[in-house]
Amino acid sequence: NALRNLRHRNLIPILTACSSIDSEGNDFKALIYEFMPRGDLHKVLYSNGGDENSSNLNHITLGERLSIVLDVADALEYLHHNSQGSMVHCDLKPSNILLDENMTAHVGDFGLARFKVDPTALSLGDSNSTSSIAIKGTVGYVAPGNDNFYLIYSCSVSCLHYLFDHVHVNLDSCCLPCTEYAGGGEVSTAADVYSFGVVLLEIFIRKRPTDDMFKDGLSIVSFTEMNFPDRVLEIVDPQLLQELILGQETQTAIDEKDVQCLTSVLNIGLCCTKTSQSERISMQEVAAKLHGIKDAYLRVN
Repeated sequence: NALRNLRHRNLIPILTACSSIDSEGNDFKALIYEFMPRGDLHKVLYSNGGDENSSNLNHITLGERLSIVLDVADALEYLHHNSQGSMVHCDLKPSNILLDENMTAHVGDFGLARFKVDPTALSLGDSNSTSSIAIKGTVGYVAPGNDNFYLIYSCSVSCLHYLFDHVHVNLDSCCLPCTEYAGGGEVSTAADVYSFGVVLLEIFIRKRPTDDMFKDGLSIVSFTEMNFPDRVLEIVDPQLLQELILGQETQTAIDEKDVQCLTSVLNIGLCCTKTSQSERISMQEVAAKLHGIKDAYLRVN
């Protein structure tokens, strides 16, 4: 019922809910969402458009990427600052962002979402946090916490092998390095901001935060920091560079205004992924900055 009361153009509309019994006699409950024909953002970023004989990924223009990150920012700003009760999504990632026929992005999958509680009801903790205690989110998109704290938990064998291969966990102890959620146990809008920053960097660099290149302390965030701002053209998606070069009359150099656009967007991603929660900007600031960047881009193009 709470989700049905959320109204925003960049949230997936819930049509109805159903409760029944499945073929094995177990309880079955489901939320029915509006169909999104373009599928999820992860598929759009890393598929070849259905051409199995092609190694080329889907072409996503700079304008489309700007629109997608702005759509997601607007949705999170609404959840954090404008919706009744203020909701924290807790699991923002490309596979939870769906695209309609116009490539408009819609945030969905609120299975881990939590409402913020009244700050006066909290005896401890930040006023931007809820009292829910659990590990929430997806590896690569969850804000890092205290590296000296470890959370012991259970999961399937296949999950353990994935974590061993990609996160270097100890299979004997089943321990995962702490995140902000696991370390403090509280859910914060700042953690959503961090996840958004990772998604933004991923959209423009076109590399998963769990890519094999990100190991031995190197992450998509530190990789961007190392090359920012002087070498941003060396790390963004080569498809973007090709588009910007072809858009020039000489087709030999990229317009300085386009470089500034990319630099400004990546800087927002870095501002969202600061290690300290207090140093991260809010989604209100993010949305305002992205609106300004997109407006400037449209004026030139």
